[in-house]
Amino acid sequence: MKYVFYKMAALAISILILMAVVPVTFGASENIILDQYELSFDLNTSFDHTIEVRPPAVGDNSTNYAAYIRFTNQTQILMGIVVSNNATDSTFEPELRYVKCIASRDKNATVTTRSVDDKIGIQTNSLSKSGDSTFTYRSWLDSKKCDCGEVFAGTTKLEILGIVPENISANLLNTLHVESLANAPMPDQPNAQPKNMVQLSGEQGAAIAKEMQSQPPLNASPSVITSKPYSENSWLDFFAPDDLAYHYLHAWANEET
Repeated sequence: MKYVFYKMAALAISILILMAVVPVTFGASENIILDQYELSFDLNTSFDHTIEVRPPAVGDNSTNYAAYIRFTNQTQILMGIVVSNNATDSTFEPELRYVKCIASRDKNATVTTRSVDDKIGIQTNSLSKSGDSTFTYRSWLDSKKCDCGEVFAGTTKLEILGIVPENISANLLNTLHVESLANAPMPDQPNAQPKNMVQLSGEQGAAIAKEMQSQPPLNASPSVITSKPYSENSWLDFFAPDDLAYHYLHAWANEET
C-alpha cells in the first residue's frame, strides 16, 4: 500500500514538473506603432488574427492614426491615436458626463472608469446587433493641468473600440502599455509655461500646442501587416446605432474627432 502511495506521489510530482516547463504557445505579445507611440499588449488568445495599420487620416484639426486587429469580418478591434493640432480641453469629469449621456440611450450599455497603463480612462460595454460583446475605451496620453484653474488640456487621445469576446478586450486593456518613441527633446519655447502646465489660448498657448505636436510617423514594425485602408462603413452595420462604439466608429469613418 505504501509502495502504491509513493508511486502515485512521484507521478504527481513529475506531472507538476512537466507543467512548469511546458511553454504557453498562445497569447504572444503584440506591438503596434502609431505615430510616435508604440502600443504593446497581450490578447492571450489562440484565435487567428491579423493587424492592419492604416495610413494616417489628416483632417482640418487633427490627424488620426489607427490599426485594426481583425479576427473575422465582424470580430475585430480598432485602436487609434488622435493627435489634435491645438491643445484641447481634456478635463475628465465633463468627458465622463458626455459619455454617460450618449450611453444612456443604449439599454445594454454600462459605463465605468478605470486605469489603463497608469492613466485614467472611460470604458463602455454593450452588445452588437447580433448580441456579441462590444466595448470602447478612451483616455488622454498627455493631459496636463492648465494654469487657469481646475481644467486640463491635451493634444493626444487614445481610442479603442471593437466587437470581441469580453475576455479578449479585458486582456487587451489589462496589459496595454503605450510608450513614446520620441527620441529628441522638444525645443524650449520663449516665455513658455512650465512643462506641467498648458495655456489654452493666446500666443503662449499656440506656442505650447505647436511644441506638443508629434514627430513624423514611424515605420511599422516588421511583425505588423500594413495594408490598404479598411472601410469602417461596412463594419458600422454590425453595431447597434445606440452603441457608443457606433458613435465613435462613425466619427472615424467620417474622419471626425
